[in-house]
Amino acid sequence: VLLAEDDLEVRALVAEILRGEGYVVEEAADGQEALQIAMGKPIDVVIADLMMPRMTGWQLLAALRKRRIDIPFIILTGHMTEEGEKVLTSSDIVGFLSKPIVFDEMKKMLRGVFEAPTDGRELRVLAADDNGQTRIMVEKYLKNAGFEVKLLEHSADILPTTGLFKPDLMLLDLVMPGMNGFEVCEQLRANAATADLPIILLTGKSSPAYIKRAVALRVSGYIVKPFTSELLVTRVRRALQGSAQRGGATG
Repeated sequence: VLLAEDDLEVRALVAEILRGEGYVVEEAADGQEALQIAMGKPIDVVIADLMMPRMTGWQLLAALRKRRIDIPFIILTGHMTEEGEKVLTSSDIVGFLSKPIVFDEMKKMLRGVFEAPTDGRELRVLAADDNGQTRIMVEKYLKNAGFEVKLLEHSADILPTTGLFKPDLMLLDLVMPGMNGFEVCEQLRANAATADLPIILLTGKSSPAYIKRAVALRVSGYIVKPFTSELLVTRVRRALQGSAQRGGATG
């Protein structure tokens, strides 16, 4: 694990916890130092603070991708108010951790990165959207990418179908008749079987209030409509890569 964090106390604490979990940790005080480490050593995952001197977390991510270094990347930030929309809509990270860090969430995310995804079966995505054209596109794009997809039109069908279909990830339209996407999230998070289910919200807009609620509900991110096939597939794959609950929600 490459840990890039300019706050020495935070970095020391996170590194200590990671080493206690059995990870080998490389520490960097800023993005530039982290880039040099990543270019010279085999790194499996990067955890990077956003606001760092010399090179920010975003700049580090861009520099890695420019060099075709496709290491799973986890954002660490205390600035979700300012950076939240960019974090939630990024298709190039496997997840994010808000400060103060919930260390159990960090451990789960890392287990998702390191553990084998499934027993060889297709990963299952449950998608709920009241717009027929959106459902057609989601099904086409994800099936072509090798996912098993189940589509729902009505929010009332989501909870019972989740227990039967046991998805690895859920795509939820934010604005639906009946329960909206946030209300569905609240019910899923309240159920032990789906508390850690990766959820991506499909939305036509964002706002500070949406970001605050999405972070509180631990959603994996937003996909803003309209979206491309590449964006949808990449975002779903990244979210699954950082998920500790692949193998399906249990009911």
